[in-house]
Amino acid sequence: MFIKDNWMVKDVLLLTYFKNITFDVIDRAVATHNSLNDAIDSGFLQKNIKNLLVEDLFSNQIDEFSDKVDEQLDLCHNSQTNIISIYDENYPYLLKEIPYPPVLLFVKGNKNLNQFKNISIVGTRNNSQYGKLVTEKFVEEFVKYDLSIISGLARGIDSHAHLTALRNNGNTVAVIASGIDKVSPQISAKLAEDMVEKGGSIVSEYKCGVSAKQGYFPQRNRIISGMSSTTLVVESDTKGGSLITARFAFNQNRDVYAVPGNINSTKSHGTNRLIRENIAQIALNPSDIIKSLGIDLIKQENLFAEKQKLELSEEENIVLNLISSEEIQIDEIINKSNLDSPTVMVKLLELEYKGFIKQLPGKHYIKTF
Repeated sequence: MFIKDNWMVKDVLLLTYFKNITFDVIDRAVATHNSLNDAIDSGFLQKNIKNLLVEDLFSNQIDEFSDKVDEQLDLCHNSQTNIISIYDENYPYLLKEIPYPPVLLFVKGNKNLNQFKNISIVGTRNNSQYGKLVTEKFVEEFVKYDLSIISGLARGIDSHAHLTALRNNGNTVAVIASGIDKVSPQISAKLAEDMVEKGGSIVSEYKCGVSAKQGYFPQRNRIISGMSSTTLVVESDTKGGSLITARFAFNQNRDVYAVPGNINSTKSHGTNRLIRENIAQIALNPSDIIKSLGIDLIKQENLFAEKQKLELSEEENIVLNLISSEEIQIDEIINKSNLDSPTVMVKLLELEYKGFIKQLPGKHYIKTF
C-alpha cells in the first residue's frame, strides 16, 4: 500500500530497523524524496542516520532489513495485525501533535482510531474497592456519550476501565508495551481478545514478536495520553506508571484530572499530589469532564430521573432508603428495615436488577446514583 508518491508502508518499516534513525529523519526522507530508493540513491539516509559512516555497512543492512521486513509482515498477517503509518488517515490525529510520535502503529481490531473522542483512564495495579467503584462510575457515564476509553490493559484500574466499557457496550482501546502477538499474562490476553471481538482495538508501537521490557512501559504511556484530549487518574501512589502518563498528558497540553482519595491511603497519595501541584484538576463527577470536552449534557437524560419513573413497591422503597453511597452490610439492612430476611434478599435482588444498587463483596450494598 502506497502512503505517498512511491513510498510504501513496508519502506518506512524497513527504516525503523536502523537503530539510530529518528522520526525527523524518516519524515524528511518521505517529504523530500519520491521513494525509498530515491532517498538511498541521493545519499540522504547515509548522511542523516547517526553513527552510520560506512557505505558498505549501509548496503548490507538494507539487505538484512529487507529480510526482516518480510518476516515482520508475515508475523503481522498471522496475528491479524495492521500497520498504520503516521501518514495514514486512520493514524490518531491527536497523537501526531506530541513530540516524537511513533512513525508506525501496529493495530489489531478496529483500525479507525479517529472514530471516537478518546479519554484515557489510568491508575494503580493494586486498586482499592473505592478505586474500582469510581472507575466503573466514570466509565459507565463516559460511554453513554460515545467516548472511547483508552488504557494500558494492566491489572487494576486499567482492566476495570476496559471491562466496564465492554459491559456497557462502549468502545475501548488498549495501548500495550509489547508486540500485538505478545500480550501477557493470559488474563490480559483474554481481555484483549474480547475487546477486539467487540469492536475495540489493541495498539502498540512495537513490532510483532517483541516481548515487553521494563523500559517500554514509560514510552507506551506517552501514547496513551497522546491519543486522548483528557487523561483521568483514579488511584496512584507517588510513584508509578499512571503518574508518568499524567505528566506526559500535562506536557502535551492535554487536560488532566485526578480523583481525590483518603489522605491516609497510599493509593491516593499520587492523585492527591497531582491535584495539589496543579497538574491535575479535581475529578468529583463525570459530568464536569464531559462538559469540558464540549459535549452537551442536555442530550443525556438524567439517570436518576429515569429511575424514578420505575414504580417501586413499598418494601423496595424501605430497603432502598437504607442504602446510600456508603456501603452497608445486609445484616444491618435487615435489622433496620423490620422486614424478614427472605423479603430483604428478594428486594435487594430486584433493586439491583433495576439498577438502583450494586452488591459488593461480603454482602455489602451501595446506591449506584
